[in-house]
Amino acid sequence: MIQATWFKDWLRYSYALHTFWNKTLGEVKILYSDVNGFVLFAEWPRGRRSRGGLFIFYENNIRKFIGKWLDYAAELGFDLILITKEEVYFPSDAQSIFFIWRLEEASFLEPSQDVEVRVLDYGEAVDIVRRVTKESWGFSISPRRELHLVVSAWLGEKPVGVAMLNKYNFNIDFGVHVVRGYWRRRIGTRLLSEAAALAESLGAEYLTVVRVLRRSSADKKALSFYKANKPSLVLRVQRLARHSYGI
Repeated sequence: MIQATWFKDWLRYSYALHTFWNKTLGEVKILYSDVNGFVLFAEWPRGRRSRGGLFIFYENNIRKFIGKWLDYAAELGFDLILITKEEVYFPSDAQSIFFIWRLEEASFLEPSQDVEVRVLDYGEAVDIVRRVTKESWGFSISPRRELHLVVSAWLGEKPVGVAMLNKYNFNIDFGVHVVRGYWRRRIGTRLLSEAAALAESLGAEYLTVVRVLRRSSADKKALSFYKANKPSLVLRVQRLARHSYGI
C-alpha cells in the first residue's frame, strides 16, 4: 500500500525520468484519499500529448472505482494513469513497473565484494555515468547536479557500474547500470544495496526504481534483476488508452 502524500512528494522529484508519467509538474493535489487508495491531479505545463495526469491507485476492485473518474480525466484533457498490482492489466498504450523497497526490511541478494564503491562528486560523475551507461544501455545519459548522488563501482581504475540516487525522492533514476562485460557478477546488486544504505543514511524510508516497458529482451533481464532483489512492493503503472475511456 502506498500513501497519497508520499506518492505526491515522490512524483514531484521524478521529472528527470521523462517517461509517460514522470514529468515536470505544475499544480499537484490529492483529489481523493481513503484507506484503500487515492486519486492525484498532476498538471504538466510542458506536456505535448496532454495537459496532465490523473493518477489513480486503488487496492481493491479498481475497475469499479475508476468509472466515475473517466469523464473527469477526458474533460480536463488529462491522461488517466492507473497504479495497480503487477498482475493487473488494462487496455493501455504505455506501461512501466514501479519497484519499492521498504528500507527497514530490505533483503538484497549477496552483493559482490570484488568492486570498490565510490560516491562521486558531480564533476567526475558526468563522464563516468556517460561512459558506463553507453556500455550498458547502448546510449548515454547524464546526472543532474541538483538531483543526483552517483554511486559507482570500480575494478581497479575501471568504472564498471553506476546508480544515480535521486536525493529528494530516493529513486534510482534510470536504474542500475553495469558494463555489459561485467554482468552476472552481482555488481548490480552491490550498487543497489549501497544506494539503499546511502538513502537510509539520508533519512529515506523507501528506495524505488522505475522501469518503462519497451517490449524488448532487456526488459526481461532488468525485471528479473530487480525482482531477485526482493522489493517490498511491485506495481504496474499504466496509461489507459484514450479509446478505452468507456471501459
